[in-house]
Amino acid sequence: MSTGERGETLLELVVAVTIMGLAVAAIVGGMATSIMMSDIHRQEARAGAAARDYAEAAVTWVTAGHYDAGTNPAYDPATVQYTAPSGYRASAVSVSCWDGAGWKPCAQAQKGLEQLTVQVYDGTDASKAKAVEKVVVVLREPSCQVEAKPCS
Repeated sequence: MSTGERGETLLELVVAVTIMGLAVAAIVGGMATSIMMSDIHRQEARAGAAARDYAEAAVTWVTAGHYDAGTNPAYDPATVQYTAPSGYRASAVSVSCWDGAGWKPCAQAQKGLEQLTVQVYDGTDASKAKAVEKVVVVLREPSCQVEAKPCS
């Protein structure tokens, strides 16, 4: 058999095509990951902005004279007149009250400070959401002043 008919060219061609196929698969996989992460980041940024808007709506609601000094303060989105963006859900996760020593569940005697945790997530179920953002905000009873009339 002559040296020109050994089949080395065919073997080189198979190796080259295999390497090219792996390179193309890696590039396509990297692009798909980049597109997916871009979508997740956009959803997280949108949920974060919505959570801050919700917290700001609660602060505005309280500043307007609607501080809830009860044992079960309600700052759900409908109460504070906040509407989540399309495709997102908002909820008040928890409200704690300051008792002079720390944050505790709200009791009958409040000191005029409440810690509200709000949450915004995409979809209908927070446990399956791609983006879940929480914001903690402290609400102060508007009639309480630091020096003139502290809350007791």
